Amino acid sequence: MAKPIMKTGIARDERHVRWGYHKSPDDETLMRYHFVVVDDKHRREQMDELVAQLNFTGSAVPIRQDVTGRVGQSKMHFLFETFDSQTAPGMVNPGKLGKPVKFDRELYERKGTDGIEVYVTNQYA
Repeated sequence: MAKPIMKTGIARDERHVRWGYHKSPDDETLMRYHFVVVDDKHRREQMDELVAQLNFTGSAVPIRQDVTGRVGQSKMHFLFETFDSQTAPGMVNPGKLGKPVKFDRELYERKGTDGIEVYVTNQYA
């Protein structure tokens, strides 16, 4: 299993994967996974590779798809998606994409006007 390149000081305009997980608020038997892929190309293919890992123990259920945005004034863009899955967190390895990985404890569902989409957008504004 490829070791993720864990960095705490990833620049927001550097290629990377930001991810987080928690129990699904909709089904206690599932985990909710949030992934943000930052790159100047091939974001969809990279996200599909992450989803394939979630499909290891059954189908990943899409919760949020195709949330995109530009990373500041750089050439980078982000793709943000959320899935529910039975796959245990230890079976998911974003490091397989070969880019720096940041586990983000603040990447979780929020209620109200400061939802998770606002949080992600603000990280890359």
